[in-house]
Amino acid sequence: MAWVSRYIGIGLFCTMLTGMAAAWVPPAAATGSADPHPPAVPTAAEFSDEAEVTLITILPGPAVYEAFGHSALRVRDAERGVDRLYNYGTFQFDRWFVPKFLYGQLDYYLSVAPFSAAVRHYEQLGRPVIEQALDVTPAQRDALIAFLRTNAQPENRVYRYDFLFDNCSTRIRDACDAVWPQAIDWSEAPTPGHTFREMLDLYVADRPWTTFGFYLALGPQVDREVTAYEAMFLPDFLLDAADHAYLDDDAGRRPLVAATDTLLWIDGYTHPQDAFPWPAAVMWGLLGVGIVLTAKQRHAPVNWADAFDRALFGVAGTAGLLMAFLWFISLHEVTNQNLNLLWAWPTHLVAAALLGRAVLPERYLRYYWIATAGSALVVLAGWPFWPQVLYSGLIPLVMLIGLRAGWRSGIAQPMLSVTPAPPSTSPSSTSPYAADTAAGDASGNGHASLQESSEER
Repeated sequence: MAWVSRYIGIGLFCTMLTGMAAAWVPPAAATGSADPHPPAVPTAAEFSDEAEVTLITILPGPAVYEAFGHSALRVRDAERGVDRLYNYGTFQFDRWFVPKFLYGQLDYYLSVAPFSAAVRHYEQLGRPVIEQALDVTPAQRDALIAFLRTNAQPENRVYRYDFLFDNCSTRIRDACDAVWPQAIDWSEAPTPGHTFREMLDLYVADRPWTTFGFYLALGPQVDREVTAYEAMFLPDFLLDAADHAYLDDDAGRRPLVAATDTLLWIDGYTHPQDAFPWPAAVMWGLLGVGIVLTAKQRHAPVNWADAFDRALFGVAGTAGLLMAFLWFISLHEVTNQNLNLLWAWPTHLVAAALLGRAVLPERYLRYYWIATAGSALVVLAGWPFWPQVLYSGLIPLVMLIGLRAGWRSGIAQPMLSVTPAPPSTSPSSTSPYAADTAAGDASGNGHASLQESSEER
């Protein structure tokens, strides 16, 4: 049965790693439609009176990096033959992309592309496109176009991407603030009434492993309520905020958006629907396997027990190592103070490596297993009260860690023993704690059942 535990360990490792990786694929990303060296665009003074700037919102797509939608600005002047899309969500995907993103040092840039090509691209991806015409004066329009043209220059176009606070949507909001500082009014934008974590959940309801990864990687910073201004990090909420925004200037107070039009609709397009919670199901299944293993060990040795525990604690330690990296080494702030480290200790990797080895007598690990079991119990007892919202599907995994650590420590063995056993007189006892309990065995006290259980293991 050793192969069973190996496959379980590999599966659990892939589960946790895939979830965390999926969680950190950047939202609102675009790659293929942008031309880094577009044709020359007229200066603001060269645009005709028919020129306009519109806010473009692309709804979420099927890929993980498309799950949150996308925002861009369109500059159109039919008289001058200009129709360009200014896109702050462009990045170069190379071999260093994932390491840079995990470290928090990923650069995005503003690209300019023909609008017709961009629409064809999103049509191929099955993503609807919505346009909002901005009711701005010629001076305000020209100021925004000049801002975009300056930002698109090679020396200006690159910026340091931030998952929640500096992306394709917030850049557009900030551009409006920069060029119309006294005129733009976002104060009537609706407050979402959600935390950052809850807002992300809305977009990954059909991606349970991505949800799982978010809950593993993100700390308590994302469990505070989002303001209406902050909510504009998501394109849908920027669209809604623009609908409620006003311009207040010499021309009077008026809505920012003059008209809204659906430029492209995809038949059969639907918003994410709740999917079956596969991560939770897998965790409950693993707990079931652990309970069966522990029950079998009450009566006889189980030859795959060491391999199972090595896989379990190895995977938990690897997850903890990734969380510790995101907290202590990476530049991300929303991954700090991650309370999942209360159960996913990076040191579990060392403990897993020592299991079943002759390098160190196992009795020296007893206190480590006692601490591990105690920590798991504390995490479970405080689950509803922690300042960080923990993924409910992890409850069975934490229970399993506590159960197996308790058994390894010897604490759970007398509690799970069926009947007391006579002291063992065999000189070849397999119990890691036989030397510690020899005196108790000689006097016939309660340590006898602990030794028997250890021998069965």
